[in-house]
Amino acid sequence: MASCSDRPSVALCVGETNGASQNTSNENANGVVAPVDPTQLDDFLLKSLGEPSKKERPPLEAAKPFIKWAGGKTQLLEPISTLLPARIQTYYEPFIGGGAVFWALATAKRFARAVINDWNQEIVDTYLVVRDFTDDLVPLLARLKQEYIEAPEATFMRERAKDPTTLAPLHRAARFLFLNRTGFNGMYRVNKKGQFNVPWGKYENPKILDEPLLRACSQA
Repeated sequence: MASCSDRPSVALCVGETNGASQNTSNENANGVVAPVDPTQLDDFLLKSLGEPSKKERPPLEAAKPFIKWAGGKTQLLEPISTLLPARIQTYYEPFIGGGAVFWALATAKRFARAVINDWNQEIVDTYLVVRDFTDDLVPLLARLKQEYIEAPEATFMRERAKDPTTLAPLHRAARFLFLNRTGFNGMYRVNKKGQFNVPWGKYENPKILDEPLLRACSQA
């Protein structure tokens, strides 16, 4: 998803519920968390993390969903693809989720531009980080992977207990991907307080870090 003149442009939007945009968060000098204008998410990420690496790497595999998500359309790609135009000027995906259709179309270069969105703020933040800051994300996931090997349940419970709204975008994305791979069946569920409450999946060797796939998606 990295920007390049010979690649389709991709815009990410924050989901809206009942006409109100869901906000990401920012921490001011006094440590107070304040909302961030969703239309300025890219600027917020750049300010928080610094400029992304300009080094280009060829994709090591085809881009495809890097998260498990309920309602995924991987098994329906063929019939869905036949219903879509061969060439799309602007592709809109209001609820991206795992993005099976989006990644398939991006890999086939069937759209010139895409606008993707989701009601889940953590998905939007994660897509932005994967697009622009893969080099920073990979070491965080590698560390979480090692910690999970050493103490799987304790590491899962520690990450689950964190409040994502208090984390910087990069750490929020790493936590989201980690929980997606180690929580039961890749579910995403929160309680009435907005706290993630999916139980530990008890997986022996979950794929917490899939670096080739993340880099392929970053460059698609």
